[in-house]
Amino acid sequence: MATTYRDQWGRNLGEIPALPTEPKPYIIDDAGGGVQYVCYFPDDENGNRLVKRITQTSSEGATTTTIEHAYGAWADRATLTYYPINQAIPVTTED
Repeated sequence: MATTYRDQWGRNLGEIPALPTEPKPYIIDDAGGGVQYVCYFPDDENGNRLVKRITQTSSEGATTTTIEHAYGAWADRATLTYYPINQAIPVTTED
């Protein structure tokens, strides 16, 4: 088994992006409770994709937004392991 890392758009680190601009969202799920899930790419060959979780919390009149990302099946978006948006995502693959 090998581990690769994905950036905040689901690309392997070191890949040259196809477009120099930010990809457009593919699916947005407003899950309620201040949580939204967003994906940017169709499934890869293993049925996985990049998923972002955006969480908004309010306290004493101030709103805080947290953006995290994970790599996995869209159907599992609520239970994936999320990482801070600027941290690379470790993805284990078969050799």
